[in-house]
Amino acid sequence: MSVIEWRQASVAGVKLQRFSGHVADIDVGFVEYDGSNRLWTWATPFADDVWGHAPSREGAQQAFETWLRGWLEKLRPVLDAPDERPSEIGCRAISSTYAATARMCRTSPGQTSAILIKPGKPRERPPVI
Repeated sequence: MSVIEWRQASVAGVKLQRFSGHVADIDVGFVEYDGSNRLWTWATPFADDVWGHAPSREGAQQAFETWLRGWLEKLRPVLDAPDERPSEIGCRAISSTYAATARMCRTSPGQTSAILIKPGKPRERPPVI
């Protein structure tokens, strides 16, 4: 079973021969029919020079998923690396906006300080007068 959800594109209620592939909310690729060559083409937004053809939509989707799994496997060392963010000891906010908060922290006793940027929570904006 594929983890890619394929959604058919449409314009003005007319379904197109184009399917976009999604994993959660991430658009990972697409498959569309090339009428001039009578083949289904697959491609990805992750790399401009990666694409392929297949005689059927299902074949193109399977070929794309095979490529995607191989491409992601090369990233496994990065994805499986331990989280090496500094622990927060003695932090104080030095800047805060609607989008993020910057905090000055000592990473451990006796070590130099680090600045951590954390996404902020949406706050209610003051009314415009």
